[in-house]
Amino acid sequence: MKKQLLTILSFGAFVVSNAQITITQADIAPIGFFMPRGIDTAFTETPIGPGGSNMVWDFSGIVDDRGDTITFVDPATLPGANEFPTSNLGIVISGQGYAFAESSASDLKMVGQGADFQGNPLLFKLNPAERIFQFPSTMGTAWSGTSVASSNAIPFPNPPVDSARITITTTKDASVDAWGSLTTPMGVYNVIRQKEIIHTQQDVEVYMVGPFPPAGWYPYAAGSTTDSSIKFTYIANGIGFPLMEIDSTSDGNVDVTWLITTPQVGLNEFSKVADTRVFPNPASDNLFIKLEKSTSVSVEIYDLQGKLVQQLETKGAVAQVNVSKLEKGLYVYKVTANDGSFATQGKFVVTR
Repeated sequence: MKKQLLTILSFGAFVVSNAQITITQADIAPIGFFMPRGIDTAFTETPIGPGGSNMVWDFSGIVDDRGDTITFVDPATLPGANEFPTSNLGIVISGQGYAFAESSASDLKMVGQGADFQGNPLLFKLNPAERIFQFPSTMGTAWSGTSVASSNAIPFPNPPVDSARITITTTKDASVDAWGSLTTPMGVYNVIRQKEIIHTQQDVEVYMVGPFPPAGWYPYAAGSTTDSSIKFTYIANGIGFPLMEIDSTSDGNVDVTWLITTPQVGLNEFSKVADTRVFPNPASDNLFIKLEKSTSVSVEIYDLQGKLVQQLETKGAVAQVNVSKLEKGLYVYKVTANDGSFATQGKFVVTR
């Protein structure tokens, strides 16, 4: 799961001003919100720029190569929740995995991560936990820390190797080094910028079943890696999530992630869930909803005000929906089998 995972500011109205802001625990969005994001994986458009006061950053030219959605959930609903009893916020990143977080008056930190690894659950316990933000945060706030993420043993059926486990040590030096005005494709906002210098060390151990070498855990040198990166996070009051994050790695790659729309309140899922997949997401012309079961279905598309904006009947394993005439933004699709055998819903983003 990508290290940048989180940071979350409360939902509400926002007025641009020319004064620096302060972020506190009160700015963390509650469970039930979801945030569609754009990702520019080949960022070259705008210099990141130095730190300082009353800065002006214009990132209106960033390009959405692919997107994802982050959803805040009750951590008790996530696989492996019993391993993280102190978590009070679950974060799910579409296509990547999920995290267990703790939000308090002093900071926001990650205590666990989870994902699917070749059909097997992969859980990381973070001890010490990984801090994401210190509260309150304003110009000049600085902190540092080291976290250690240790995974459970995962099957690795390649005799004499039986299983493997991973340890990731992360060291951070963070500071709020700038404040000013940020422009993204979503608008113009007054922000502070947190800069993090991050070093990671990954170590892998494998369990040998014996008889030679004797049964036990052994370092796997080929799995050991080190990495360094610099991360910039731009945060505004009253939005519900970081407006933009920039990850610059030692190999020269730069990824930019930003909010496409303001965070939205999620809708309750149907009680009966089918195995469905929607792609591409975000979409600009055609959206495809794949069902494992081929049957006649009704497809409905709703905007975030609950208005039905499109409806169609189709038969087969894939429903094609033309979304080219929809305004850009976030939508909800609902699929109902005409024979009543299943119903499901999900979210997608329309971009232009």
